[in-house]
Amino acid sequence: MLNPFFKKIVTVILFIVSSAAIAKVNVQANLQELDTRGFTVVRNVFTAEQIKLLRDAYLQCKTQAFAIIDNIPAQPRFFSENDGNNQSKYWKTAQYTILQAGKGRYDFYQGFDNGILASDIVKHNAILEKLMLAIMKDEITNYSGIIHSEPGSEDQYWHRDTHTLANVGTDGSKLVIHDDFYFTILVPLTVDFTIENGTTEFLEGSHRLTAKDFGNCKPVQVPVPLGSALVFNGKINHRGKANLSKDDRPALYIVYHKKWYNDQYRSGIN
Repeated sequence: MLNPFFKKIVTVILFIVSSAAIAKVNVQANLQELDTRGFTVVRNVFTAEQIKLLRDAYLQCKTQAFAIIDNIPAQPRFFSENDGNNQSKYWKTAQYTILQAGKGRYDFYQGFDNGILASDIVKHNAILEKLMLAIMKDEITNYSGIIHSEPGSEDQYWHRDTHTLANVGTDGSKLVIHDDFYFTILVPLTVDFTIENGTTEFLEGSHRLTAKDFGNCKPVQVPVPLGSALVFNGKINHRGKANLSKDDRPALYIVYHKKWYNDQYRSGIN
């Protein structure tokens, strides 16, 4: 029989080995879901202390953003998506760009990725970076912003997060034949993402399909608890849902993409 000291050592070793095996299985499950469904929830990505720091940064961004929204005129935005036409608006200064992403929903898009949003907590999260490198291999970069969804916000328009890579048409026929090169990550900041407060809705599997085949896809929403991250392929057709709760539903977003892709361009913005 092992004496208590050696028994304790063996127990610790077995725990370490089993934890590593579980982590590997979870990563493989996330990769499988990203490939087949187009989205996955990665658990326990951020600590409670990190979420608190990110929440404080969001509140500062919100103050900055609404100082702009409330004081300068919005500009109209017209753009095409999934072979259809959309209309929205945006606010732009020398430093900041804010997009309306549906009524009551705002994308703090440019100028807000400083402080902790530019730190390694966001820019080089070990779990997320490992997942992204497993898919895109090398030559990737990232940036971050904030999505702010108010109580009473309405359903967003359906869209992909990437350009369709075609000179003519926006059905995605040129896009879906390319290797995966773009992923969006959404992180809850103040509340869990729930059905009630409008967690993202996906057309499951649409990252592999053109717009004409979207009718074959099942719409799916997934809850995301604080500390976890919702990761999805930029090619997938999706939308934020209406916030039917009494609280704001802010999200940190982190975009990873191959360096050859220019994501500083948005159709319909001067």
